[in-house]
Formats: sequence, C-alpha cells, structure tokens
Amino acid sequence: ALAVFHGGATRADLAAILGEDDAPDTPASAALDDALEALDTASLLRLDAEADRYQVERLVANWAQQWGPAHADDGYWDRLFHRHAAHFLKAARQYAAHDPREWPEHDREWENVRAAARRVSVWNETAAPAPTDAALAAGYALALRDLVRIRRPADGERWLRAGARALGNTGRAADEGWLRLTLGSLALESGNLEQAVTDFERAAALFEQASDAKGARYAAGNLGRVHRLRGEYEEALASFTRTSELCAAAGDRYGVAIGE
Repeated sequence: ALAVFHGGATRADLAAILGEDDAPDTPASAALDDALEALDTASLLRLDAEADRYQVERLVANWAQQWGPAHADDGYWDRLFHRHAAHFLKAARQYAAHDPREWPEHDREWENVRAAARRVSVWNETAAPAPTDAALAAGYALALRDLVRIRRPADGERWLRAGARALGNTGRAADEGWLRLTLGSLALESGNLEQAVTDFERAAALFEQASDAKGARYAAGNLGRVHRLRGEYEEALASFTRTSELCAAAGDRYGVAIGE
C-alpha cells in the first residue's frame, strides 16, 4: 500500500491515507508503527529523519504499483488511489495560493501532487465519470492552472482539459473559462491555432455567461491574435474591436491603447 505514495510521505500522510487512526497509543496507530518498523528492518522502506519522511525503495514501489492493483481484493487499490488524490489536493492548492517565487517551499509534495493529478485526469476521460472523480479533476486543474502555465509539466494540459470537462455541467462558468483561456494560450504557443480558436471562443462564451468582464477582455484579445495569425483579418478586427469596447467600459486605458 505504501507504493501509492510518490516521493515519500510523512507519518501523518500515511495514517490519513491508509485509513489508520493517527491518535497515539491506539491499536491502529501502534499497528502502523510496527509495520513501518518491519519494512525499515527489511530494507523495503527508509526513514529520512531530517525531512521526517518515509521513502519506499524505488524498485519495490515500481513492482507494487505494477502488480498490486491486479491482485488486490474488492477495489482496495482504487479506494487507496482515491484517498491519495483527495488528501494531496490540499498540497496542490498551495501552488494557487502562493506567489511562484514561493513554490519551491511547497515542492516537497510535488511528486504526490503530480501522481494524483495524472490519475484524476485519467478517471475523467470516461464517458460518465463519477461525481467525486469530476470534483477531484476540477480541483486539481484549478489548483495547478498557474503552475502548468509557468512550469509546463509534460502532461499538464491533460490535467487542465480533464478539469474543464468536469466543470462543464456544474454551472461554474468563470472557473471553466479561466481553464479554457489557459488551454488556448498553451495551444497558441504550440502552434495549434485551430485548437486555440476553439478554446478562446469557449472561454469568451463562458465569461459572457458569468458576467466576468476581465476574463471576457482576455478572451477577446487572444481570439483576435489567433485570427490575425490565421490571416482571418475581418474576424481579428471584430475581436480587437470587442476588446477595445470591453477595456473602455472597464476604464482600462492601456488595453484601449494597444487594442488587445
């Protein structure tokens, strides 16, 4: 079960996710401590005392992650993965709550956050994901939107698309709009102009629905940029005109001046 963790875990994390009672001097707490000591003695686990983290030896973790789920009884690993994702969502939200210059202070749990984000994005690629899975996908996407935009993890776009799909039927138009806006920017920078148009148009509609004037300005300006790159000058002019109107209404003189 310890192989569900990536990059190690604290004693409190282990207790929370493995479903043990972390109160001292209880049978469950003592059993967890006994198990950790036995694994340490067998060199299957090691305690980094300075960092207060337990690390599963990588070879053991790889083996357990490959073979464990196929041989566990009655959905045990599925429940464990869901507990892991729900638990580390709080750590993921630290990236949205802090300035990027402070992110290294929160990177201790990055491997667990990344593993959970990958899992919840896969769960939400089914035709009808469970409500709890959709909520997790939305939570991770919103928490990691800025990190994906700045750090560009390899599968970050997949996380954001899963979150946008999860938000599609929730009525949270502004939240989905900001995800679509970021996805459009990623598509634009990768040269996928068709996808960028799709994402920016969706963002613009969502911001209109949510009466989010700031988001609407960004969406219209970015849509104009893509139309200009595609040689669609009438559409570009219409988008930039809309941007100028929105900026003027908001008193954004800089936006009016640059036209986008």
